[in-house]
Amino acid sequence: MKEKYHDATHNCYAYTYGTNVNFDLFGNIEIMPDYFKQSDEGEPSNTAGKPILAQIQWHKLHNVLVVVTRYFGGTLLGVGGLIQAYGETAKQVIEHANSSETEILKTVTFSYDFDFVPVVRNLLNKYDAKVIEEKCDKEIICKISINSGYWEAFKKEIYNNSKWKITIA
Repeated sequence: MKEKYHDATHNCYAYTYGTNVNFDLFGNIEIMPDYFKQSDEGEPSNTAGKPILAQIQWHKLHNVLVVVTRYFGGTLLGVGGLIQAYGETAKQVIEHANSSETEILKTVTFSYDFDFVPVVRNLLNKYDAKVIEEKCDKEIICKISINSGYWEAFKKEIYNNSKWKITIA
């Protein structure tokens, strides 16, 4: 943006990426970013990046970057004016952007004893994982498709609930 708008006074931004899955008291999934950053790029502290990030969070966006470019026009906006201007601009950008919702899936194969069928079924439902293929012999070999953002939490629970007796390939 600095190259494209080299004559701009400020290119302030905020972004988030990655996902971290938590559950609230009622078992509802809460998705939080693994990492986020904001930059005021020379504006007074927390007057640009923070309101941009607030709009990203308000709209529940993930893996997104919003940049607001400002040219100084001679009028001092003050702290409140800057916060309002950056926040409102970010809001309008987000609401008018061509955005798409994409679920990034991970395919995983694991095996387990028949004793763990209830545990596995419960976790598959909890994390909305889809069974692609399942083979039963001396043990069950299961191939699933799961939202990649849920994978680490799913894996942790499957290991903890089976005392590490479920093998993930």
